[in-house]
Amino acid sequence: MESGNQTFVLTEDTKGIWRKLSPDIPMDETGINRYFSDVSTMLTSSLLENCIDLASFREEIIDDALSKKVKEFLDTDKTFCLCLDRFLLSAIEGDEAYQDKFARFSICRTSDGKRIPRITDSNFSDQLAALNKRVPDIADRQIMIVDDGVFTGGTVQETVQKYLSTIGIKNEQCTVLGFIGNGGQEQLSDQNISTDIINPIRNLYDWVDLRDFGIFGGKLINQEDKNGLWYATPYVYPWSDGKGASFDMFDNFFDISSAIIDAQTSLFLSWESALGKEITFSDIQKAGFTLPTDERKTLPAIPTMRVVDYLLSCDAYIEKEQNREVVLFDMDGTLYQLDGENNGYGGSQLERKVLQNAQAYIEMLSECSSSEAQKVVREGLKDPIGLSAYVRQKFGVSRKEYFDAVWNINPEGILQNYTIPVNKIRELEKTNKKLVLVTSAPNIWQTKVTEYLGITDAFESIYTGEDFELKQEIFSMLSKRYKPQNIISIGDQEETDVAPAKALGWNAILISSPDQLERIAI
Repeated sequence: MESGNQTFVLTEDTKGIWRKLSPDIPMDETGINRYFSDVSTMLTSSLLENCIDLASFREEIIDDALSKKVKEFLDTDKTFCLCLDRFLLSAIEGDEAYQDKFARFSICRTSDGKRIPRITDSNFSDQLAALNKRVPDIADRQIMIVDDGVFTGGTVQETVQKYLSTIGIKNEQCTVLGFIGNGGQEQLSDQNISTDIINPIRNLYDWVDLRDFGIFGGKLINQEDKNGLWYATPYVYPWSDGKGASFDMFDNFFDISSAIIDAQTSLFLSWESALGKEITFSDIQKAGFTLPTDERKTLPAIPTMRVVDYLLSCDAYIEKEQNREVVLFDMDGTLYQLDGENNGYGGSQLERKVLQNAQAYIEMLSECSSSEAQKVVREGLKDPIGLSAYVRQKFGVSRKEYFDAVWNINPEGILQNYTIPVNKIRELEKTNKKLVLVTSAPNIWQTKVTEYLGITDAFESIYTGEDFELKQEIFSMLSKRYKPQNIISIGDQEETDVAPAKALGWNAILISSPDQLERIAI
């Protein structure tokens, strides 16, 4: 019987990593199997704490299912398979019967969303030129594009429309085959690209390849460093905040991170035993993988460093993090004031601009007149659910879509009384204290404000109105990650900034003006 929970999908690719790392050495099946089992078992219980189910798939299961369909396709005339995964379908790739019918296309996504070839691989133009030279009639063939997962369909769509089209391949020639998927089919179908998903995942929470939890993967930083090294940020702490795996709001994020690092440490000890030598990051680099670092590049792996030693230091870093002092700031009324009533939002320039933008947004959504849009705004302001929720319900737009359109406002000339708070933030930035920003304002406005004030990088964690319904949710989460006695909340609202903090055993400071921060010792 289905639980009704969302599903987190974990796919394995560790054997492919071994083949890259040690192609001539028999595979360490025991270590690999234990690694996958340890991570899967831990995630099953950790995800259930958050009412999420785990669906995990071993590499051979994925490869066998895809290989069967690909072979059936390739055994017909005028066909070709283009695989977007770097490991899958290796048997087909090595089969002489399919030498003129199979190739890989190297494409991945960087931390800022840009798609580029994987490190050490040729640029897109050279890949396409080589493909066209090797298969001169490829534009006349039916093309099967294969990947382990097809969800939004963005990577496939860009591959076909931006790259394959340059060598004469049309959308109608392409069929996309994915082992798992749930959302990209409709988008691809609109572009006349057919899809075949072996395991549709309904109610998906997120999907992660096992390598992206550890030192072999994560979000690629989109440039080499000065030494020609490529780095990525794995999806767990201490490298990232967990957003890559949608773990960023989990109370037990540090526990998940520590368990994954422990499992990977055991994996590398097993691999070292099988290889009879220590594994360094130079070995990882030579095998074509990125090196791990955190988002601030304060934990970069050095090529000469032993992988196990690095992982042990990262595990110790988590324990050290849990003992840090945390200073949590509210934003509106704490870091600045407005020119409205009582220095607040009501009657301020910001409110007027928001209402103007809301009206323009409604006009765009409904193609109505200015007077009709004004009427909708008035109705939304009177409704108990508020204007933003009213517009979202009425026009079926997401919270993010509404906020990004309506709150995309330049703060210059709007913010007041912010010099002292900015100086205090910069002062605290020089300490070892962890600075956290929690605001009910939309993320787009928070981004504009902190960039304008020049303090974005000062905050290690930022939570906005899209992340929670009540600030107390964030307070509760932080209390389970850090020692409550080491956390202090600073804000201008007793009800939302001070009372919930004190209820959890935190220290809390109520201010009535940003200028008061100058006299507060933190």
